[in-house]
Amino acid sequence: MKMICALLIISLTHAYGSGKAQSVTLSGKDIPMKQVFEKIRIQTGIEFIWEKNLIEEASAVTVDIRNLPLKQALDICFRGQNLRYSFIDNVIAVTRKPAISLPVFAEAALITGRVFSEEKKLPLEGVNVAVKGTTQGTTTDAQGNFVIAADAGQTLVISSVGYISQEVKVSAATNYPVYLKVAVANLDQTVVVGYGTQSKRNVTGSIAKVGELKAEENITGNVFNALQGRVAGLQVRGFDGSPGSEPSFSIRGVQTLSSGNINPLIVIDGLIVDAGSGVGGSNAPNFRFSNINPQDIESIEVLKDASSSAMYGARGAQGVILITTKKGKANTRPVVNLSTYYGLTNSTLGYRSMNNQQYESTFKEARNNRVADIDKLLATPGLPQDRIDMLVEEKDQLEYEIGAFKLGTSLGVFDQDWVKKVTNKNAATKNIQASVSGGNASNTYYFSFGKFSEENSIGRGFFNRYSAKLALTQRVNKWFRIGGDISVSLTETKDLTSPLTNALNARPDMPDSIPFNADGTLGYWIEMDTHPLASEYQTYGRSKNWNYLGNAFGEITIMPGLTFKSTLAGVNSQSSSTLFYSPFSSWGQYNKGQYNNRGGSGIQYTFNNTLTYQLAVSGLRGDLLLGQEYYENKLTNTGFSIIGFPSSEGLWNPGNGSQPFNAEQFNNRTYGEAGESYFFRSNLSWDNKYLLSASIRRDGTSKLVSKNRYSWFPALSAGWIVSDEAFFTKNNIISFLKLKSGIGLTGNIRTLGYFDYADLVNTGSYLGRPTLVLNNVRGNRDLNWERTKQFDAGIEARFFNNRVSMTLEFYEKRTDDLLTTLRIPTSSGGFASQKGNLGTVRNRGIDLELNYRSKPSGSGNFTWNAGVALNINKNKILYLRDSVMGYGMYWPGGPMGYTKTGHSVGSLLLYRSLGVDPNTGDLIYEDKNKDGQITTADQEYVQVAQPKLAGGFNLGANWKGFSLSANFTFSAGNKVYNLEDQYSRIFGIDDFSGVMSNKPQYANDRWRAPGDKSYYPRAIVGPHGQGQASDWNSRPSTHYLFDASYVRLRNLTVAYQFDEKLLKRAGIPAVRIYTSFQNLFMIKNKSLKVADPELGIESGVQNSTVPIPRVIAFGIDVTL
Repeated sequence: MKMICALLIISLTHAYGSGKAQSVTLSGKDIPMKQVFEKIRIQTGIEFIWEKNLIEEASAVTVDIRNLPLKQALDICFRGQNLRYSFIDNVIAVTRKPAISLPVFAEAALITGRVFSEEKKLPLEGVNVAVKGTTQGTTTDAQGNFVIAADAGQTLVISSVGYISQEVKVSAATNYPVYLKVAVANLDQTVVVGYGTQSKRNVTGSIAKVGELKAEENITGNVFNALQGRVAGLQVRGFDGSPGSEPSFSIRGVQTLSSGNINPLIVIDGLIVDAGSGVGGSNAPNFRFSNINPQDIESIEVLKDASSSAMYGARGAQGVILITTKKGKANTRPVVNLSTYYGLTNSTLGYRSMNNQQYESTFKEARNNRVADIDKLLATPGLPQDRIDMLVEEKDQLEYEIGAFKLGTSLGVFDQDWVKKVTNKNAATKNIQASVSGGNASNTYYFSFGKFSEENSIGRGFFNRYSAKLALTQRVNKWFRIGGDISVSLTETKDLTSPLTNALNARPDMPDSIPFNADGTLGYWIEMDTHPLASEYQTYGRSKNWNYLGNAFGEITIMPGLTFKSTLAGVNSQSSSTLFYSPFSSWGQYNKGQYNNRGGSGIQYTFNNTLTYQLAVSGLRGDLLLGQEYYENKLTNTGFSIIGFPSSEGLWNPGNGSQPFNAEQFNNRTYGEAGESYFFRSNLSWDNKYLLSASIRRDGTSKLVSKNRYSWFPALSAGWIVSDEAFFTKNNIISFLKLKSGIGLTGNIRTLGYFDYADLVNTGSYLGRPTLVLNNVRGNRDLNWERTKQFDAGIEARFFNNRVSMTLEFYEKRTDDLLTTLRIPTSSGGFASQKGNLGTVRNRGIDLELNYRSKPSGSGNFTWNAGVALNINKNKILYLRDSVMGYGMYWPGGPMGYTKTGHSVGSLLLYRSLGVDPNTGDLIYEDKNKDGQITTADQEYVQVAQPKLAGGFNLGANWKGFSLSANFTFSAGNKVYNLEDQYSRIFGIDDFSGVMSNKPQYANDRWRAPGDKSYYPRAIVGPHGQGQASDWNSRPSTHYLFDASYVRLRNLTVAYQFDEKLLKRAGIPAVRIYTSFQNLFMIKNKSLKVADPELGIESGVQNSTVPIPRVIAFGIDVTL
C-alpha cells in the first residue's frame, strides 16, 4: 500500500509542469497579433484573454519561429510591443505594459504580499499591484508574490484581466494575502453548446449556465434540486420528500400530454441519457438523476430555445440540459480537495390528527346530525311506510354506533399523536467527498470519491449513494489528443417506508404495541384498523442501482483550424429490488408471506464523429461543424414472486417459499431502441459584432415505421452587438448591449414505447398450459414525430461597468402532433387503447434574469450581490382530436384530471362551490344548467396545475472571511386540490377497517349550529344536502381548491474562510467552514392545509404527501 501511494505521488508530481514547454511553429510577414494568438491557440490549446481594444493598438509582427518552446516564441512575438503576457492556469492574459517603474523611497516601507484566485486558492502570476494616486507599481511572479514600497495609510490597487479589482489599505502589517474573484461579466465566458463550445458573447440562442455546485447549497441527493430558482424558465418539481425521490422538471412550460415524461433531454459529457423515462416499468435500469454526484459537476448549461437545442433534433423539443463533469486543469500542481458535512433532517406537516376528545366528539356529532335530520323527515306528513321503515332502521343503527363507541382497548386508554410517533426526529444526512486533480502541458487528471447518505424523516430506512470518477486527457503530440473518463455509482435504499397516511388515519386511542393473533398473524386492537407501526416494521425492502458511465475520445488536428473528433460514450445500468411482506403482516398474511424480486439491466451508448473547421478570413470568424451520430438503448427486465413462507422469521428467504406467484410475469421483458443522425452547424461573426448561427439535423429512429422514420430539424438565429458600433456613444450606463432572435424546429418521440407501432402478444396460460394472449393495446403504423416550432427574441445588456446584467427573452413554442394514448372502441377487435398523434399545445412567455454585484467597500472589502430569475408562461391546448382527454393521477372519490381544448395542460372536473349554507351547514353548488338539480352536468373544467409565474431570487454578501448566501424560490398563479381536505369530510365507518378514519385537527373548524358562518360544512353521515346524497359535502368541488402560490427560502448558508496566515505554517492553502439551512421556511396561503404546495404543481392534486424536509447541516472544505 505504501508503494502504491509513493508511486501515485511521484506520478502526480511528474504530471505537474508548465505549458511554456509546448512547441510552437509560426512564420509570416506582418501578422496581426490577433492572428498570432489564434495560431498559437490552435497549436497548444491555450486560450488568450485581453482587455477590450488592446490588441488593435499592437503592431503586426514578422517572425520565423520553428519548433520553439511556447515562452520563447511569445518573447519573440512581444518584442518591441507595448504589451506583456502572463500565464493564469491554462490561459495567457495579455495586458498593457505599465508606464511606471518602482522608484526607491527612503521613507517608504517594503510591503510584500501574495495574490491568489479566490475560487481555486491558486497563486496568480502577472497581477498588477499599484499604489493608488502614485506612479509606483509592480506585478506578481509565478508564485503570486509581489514587493512594493508603500506607507501606512496608502492604498494598494490589485487588478488583473478577468478578475474583480481589489483595494487594500496599508497598515502596520508588512505582508498581505489577497484573493481575487473571477469577474464573469467581464470575461468572454465560454459556454458548452451541442458538440462543442462557444463564446457566450457570441451566443445567439438562449443558453443559461450554472457553474460548479457547492455542496452546502444543495443538501440533497439530487443535482437538479440545486437548479431551482437559478435558471429562468426551468421549473423543478419534487414528487415528495422521501430520500432518493426523483424530481420532474420542464423548460418553458409543459408541452407533452404524457404525464411523467416531460423532462428535458439530459446529456452528460456527450452521452444522451433518458434519465427516469420509465420505459419498461418502474424498475427499468434507466439512468437516474440520483446517480449523479453534484460535486463532480463542472458546469450545467440549459438550452432553452430551438436554435440551441435543434442540434439534438428529435430529442430536443423539451429543451436540453448539458452536464459537463470535472476534468483536470493543464499546467497546475496537484490539488487535493476534501469536503464533508453532517446534517439533521426534520419533516413538519404543520398539523396533527385529532386527539381522543376531538375524535369522539366528531364521531358522535356526525351521527347526531343525521339523527336530527331523520327526525325532521319522520315528522313530514304523508311519508310512505317503506320510507319510514328505512329511516327508522338507519336511526337505530346510528344510535347503536353512538352508544357502542368507547375509547381505549384492553391495555387502557391511550391518546396518541401517530404522526409524531412515525417521525424520525434524528434523521441524519451525511456527505463526504475527496478529489485530486492537476496536469501539465501534455496531460490532465481528475479522481474523486464520494458518499452521500440520507435517512428517512417520516418512517424508517435510508438512501445511500457511493460514487467514484476518473478523468484523463493526454496530448500525444501536437496533432493528436486523446482522453476519457469513467464514473461508477451505486445507489441503494433499504426499508424505505412512508407510514404517513396510516398515521393520519389511525385512531388516537390505539396503544403502542402491535397486536398478534395466536397463529402469529397481525391482529387488531380496534375492529380491523391496521396499526401504523405494523405497516412500517413488517415490510422489508431493498433496492440497488449500479451505473457505469464513461466516454473516450480521440481528436486529430488535420491542419491548423481543422480537427476531427470521435467520441464513444455509454452507460451500463444494473438494478434490482426486493420486497418481502412477512406472513404476519396485514398484506402478507393472505398469502402466508410474499417475496417479490425485480431486476433489470440496460446499456445505452452514443458514438459520434465530428469535423470542425475554425474559420478566420478578414473580419469573418467562426466555426463550421459536420457530424454523424449513432445511439442504441437496450433494456432487460426480470421479475418473480413467491408466496407461502414458514412462520419462523429465520426462514424468510426466497428458497423457503412454497409456490410461485404469477403477478410478476409481465415484468420479464426485453426492449431495444436505436437511432442515427447527421448534422451540420455554423457559428459565424463579422467584425465580432454581427452574429449568425445555423444548424440542420436529420434524425432516424427505430420507434417508427420506415415511412415516418426520418425527419429534418433546422434552426437559424442571429445577433447584433449594438454596443460595439461606432455610432453607439460610450457611457458609464450601458456597458454592453446585444439583440438576438432565432427560429427552429425540434422533435420528440421519447414518450413513445419501443413497439407502439406494432400489435403485440403477451404470454398467458390456458388449462394449465402456456399460451399467447393478444395485447389490448393496438399498434399504430401511422405514428409520427411530435414537432415543436419555436420563435425567440431577446436582449442581453450590462450596465454600470458590468455591475448590473440583464437577459430578457420572449418565446413562443407550438407543438403539433402531440403523442398520447387514446381510447378506442372494443369493436375494433378487443383493443382498448392506441398511441396516436392527436393534438397541439402552445407555450408563450418571457424569461428574465437580472443580477447586480456591488463594489468593494469598507475596511473589510464588503461586497454584496443579488439576482432574480423568473418565467412568465401561458400554456394552452389549441387542438385535441376528442376535445378532452384524461391527464394525471386519479384517487378514488377524488377529482378526475383532464386536458381540454382551450385550457392549459392539467385541469380538474369539479362542482363549483358557492360556500356553506349557514342554516343547514351543507355545501351549496352552482346549478350551471339551471335545471334545479345538481348533477354531473353541472361540473366544470378548472385549470389548476400550471403556474403563471415561477422562479427564484438569490442574495449574497462577503466581508473579510465571512460570506452569506440565500436562495429563494417562488411560484404564483397555480392552484392545488387538497384531497386530504376533501377526505376529512367523510365521517362514515370504513368498509374494510370497520372504524371511522381519524381526521386532521383542522377538520374541527366546521359548521355546528344554524347561523354559523364557517368555511367548512358540518360533520354528518348518510344522505344530506340539497341532493340528499351521502357524499354531498365531500364530492370533488372547488371548495377544496386553493391558491398554491408560495415563497420558499430554499437554502441559507453562512460560511467563514480562514485567514491564510493561520494556515500557512501547516502548508494548507484554504479551509472553509459553514452552516447551511435547507428549506428553512415557506410563506404560503394560510387556508391551504397541505404542508408543501410545491409538490402538487404537476397534477394539481395532493394527498398526504411527505413534505420536503428541513435540514440543518455543518460542514468543512479543505484544499491541500
